[in-house]
Amino acid sequence: MNGTVWAFGDSFTRGCCVGGPIDGNYLEQPYVKIIAEKLQMKCNNKAREIMTFTDIFATITKHLQYIKKGDIVIAGPTSLFRIMYPTDYEYVQDYHGTEDTGEESLTGLNLPSIESAAHFINAKNVDRKKLKMFLIDWWENIVQPNEDAFNKFYSDYYTNWCSYFTSIGVPFYWWDNVWVHHRTKLRCKCGHWNQEYHFEFANILLTFMKDNPYGKLPNPAQPIIQL
Repeated sequence: MNGTVWAFGDSFTRGCCVGGPIDGNYLEQPYVKIIAEKLQMKCNNKAREIMTFTDIFATITKHLQYIKKGDIVIAGPTSLFRIMYPTDYEYVQDYHGTEDTGEESLTGLNLPSIESAAHFINAKNVDRKKLKMFLIDWWENIVQPNEDAFNKFYSDYYTNWCSYFTSIGVPFYWWDNVWVHHRTKLRCKCGHWNQEYHFEFANILLTFMKDNPYGKLPNPAQPIIQL
């Protein structure tokens, strides 16, 4: 078996379905696993539900030392409607932590996780109503009016990662907002992709990878972005 397909992203790349972490349900074959099997490569999927862009980039940074020539890196996006919030270090250790010292770290928080907050060590001390108001205020008054600037900032991260990985002979592919273009019938009841669409998306990405040594998967009616 040749090399490893590394994957970074949020619940869509993780393969959450039918509630994902809330119901404990993950698909048997998320798109990155399908790709790895077709390429006869190992798969190391470091995506996780509720990740922010900060989580994703921190996770990539942690695993740079393990990614070598002969590997492939695939990175998905996440929602801007999230903030970083204190959590039990154990929750992030496998992704972007180092050694669990019993302290807290940070990870993504969104509105649904404010309601459940099962993995937040100090959730019982949080005024959920105020936290929800803060998150909505942050989105409506800071992020949404400047969404283009936020998207450009995070897009530059992926472009710079691409420059680094290609410099060491590692193909790097990334995508964004493809989730809004698939048919509704291909969604789980929780809104994530079902298994059928993971196979479809894997084939879309494999076709792009066959024709491009690296780069961003184009959205419909958008040109391919290459360095």
